[in-house]
Amino acid sequence: MHAVFSKRKEELKIKIPQGTFGIRGTSIFVDLEPEKKRSYLCNCSGHTNLYDKNDKLLKSLISKGHKPAVITDSGKIESYSYNYLFNLYALRHASIFEKEMKEAGCEVKDSHCTFSS
Repeated sequence: MHAVFSKRKEELKIKIPQGTFGIRGTSIFVDLEPEKKRSYLCNCSGHTNLYDKNDKLLKSLISKGHKPAVITDSGKIESYSYNYLFNLYALRHASIFEKEMKEAGCEVKDSHCTFSS
């Protein structure tokens, strides 16, 4: 999933097999990897919280650039390089995302979102 969410006061909670993402305004890329018992997340810009299956906060990702993490089935957070996954579809079809990213308050460059402070 590659999506853009506008800034918000209340978190938008998205359930995944390993726990929950709490979105506060971000450009985000998520890849569920059930065969590896984990999910990969790149907080491309903005604010995302990672919770375990019991809603315990594990990590808060706040960035103006890429900040990746992996959450495992056992509820552990692992660090990964942001180039672990590269969203070629978004780069090849930037116009698909550009309008939505701008409406969410992003400055768009190279098919990525940066929120203004």
